[in-house]
Amino acid sequence: MSSILIAGGWDPLGRAGLGADIEALARLELQPAAALITAQTAQDDGQMQLWGTPISRLRQQLEIVRAETTITHLKTGILVDEQQVALLLDWVPDSVEWVLDPVLASSSGRACYLDDCQGELYRRLLRRADLITPNQPEAEALTGMVGVESTDLLEGLKALGARRILLKGGHGEGPEMEDLLAGSQPPQALRQPRLPGSFRGTGCRLASLVTGFRSQGLHWGAAVQEAHRAHGRWLKERALNQGQ
Repeated sequence: MSSILIAGGWDPLGRAGLGADIEALARLELQPAAALITAQTAQDDGQMQLWGTPISRLRQQLEIVRAETTITHLKTGILVDEQQVALLLDWVPDSVEWVLDPVLASSSGRACYLDDCQGELYRRLLRRADLITPNQPEAEALTGMVGVESTDLLEGLKALGARRILLKGGHGEGPEMEDLLAGSQPPQALRQPRLPGSFRGTGCRLASLVTGFRSQGLHWGAAVQEAHRAHGRWLKERALNQGQ
């Protein structure tokens, strides 16, 4: 039986972070077995303040989780520094499937990862994850490749050891958004209309949906496709509600 652990920041409004994770999983009639609060935030669509969870408190959360449940799937969002990354790398067994949303900055531009994302420890994290879901700015920050094509970013992430990559296209331009899924096969394009409105927590929801579908037994390609469709439905609902 699958058991999902989510880890990330706590947004009081629930529009991003753990609140968005829980909402996304609920759309699949799933709920996480446990949640780790890596940071507390005070944020709206224009600004964000962030306070990282002290490593001793995060370790205590993990000890309780380890004592009370067996985790099969992990989805992480905000990890604020190398201490948190190192703790999870040491604690998470190889048997746990890990979807990593590498949140480096908030939608308002506030830095969320406070150490070097090009350092060896973060690159260990990229190699450990079963799937990473960066947007274009995050992929550029991780690889140091700026102003290049999406396919070049994928190659740069593969060179860092990433096994599977879902490169999100929300920061692009044009009438369509294009996400690219890359692994052992040629990249697969997943497209949907670019909708008007303000959207926050989109990366959290998409990564959580992939985790949820994987926990239900779908293979990677199908899990990402179904997550993409479910996420598209949420975006349309959100755009419709904002337009009312």
